[in-house]
Amino acid sequence: MSDEMKQIEEAQAKLAKMEEDLKGQADLIDQKEKELTKREEKLQTSEEKFSKKVGIVDASSVFDTMVSTVNSLYTSYYAIKGTDEGLLEAIQSILQARQSINKQ
Repeated sequence: MSDEMKQIEEAQAKLAKMEEDLKGQADLIDQKEKELTKREEKLQTSEEKFSKKVGIVDASSVFDTMVSTVNSLYTSYYAIKGTDEGLLEAIQSILQARQSINKQ
């Protein structure tokens, strides 16, 4: 019986050491996860500041603005002319004028 008790005690001691090691590794992983979260937050903040500074916008907002502008142009043109004939030529003229201004 003493051999069996000794083996049980050794197994319990070994198990206790394994639990300690496992807890230590879990604590280390938790610490690294917190550090990673902080780094991600800093990166996200930097990215947002950069986007604002450079003026990067979301593609969907650009599309919405374009659609809104085209709708406004159409409404204004139709209100003045009573028809949409010649609208394409008018828009092309606006774009050409804008392009010539940007080249200067």
